[in-house]
Amino acid sequence: PYVPCMLARGDRVLWVTDKGRAACVDARAGKVLWDVDVKVMDVTASPIRVGGEVLAVGERGQWFVWKAADEFELVRTGDL
Repeated sequence: PYVPCMLARGDRVLWVTDKGRAACVDARAGKVLWDVDVKVMDVTASPIRVGGEVLAVGERGQWFVWKAADEFELVRTGDL
């Protein structure tokens, strides 16, 4: 990502890009597990991991939560 920081959970590294793509890699194996366009633009805030979920917020107030897991699962979305 250009601006937001990455997160780690065990061997997994998760992030959201400033253009609204969420991704997860297996850092030990060097393998991309998933890379998904969540259609939230202008993300400059770093995501927050709470337990097994990750929260990201876009500059226009859109937010989304996904599972910090080996397969992408969008849990919930909303607008502030």
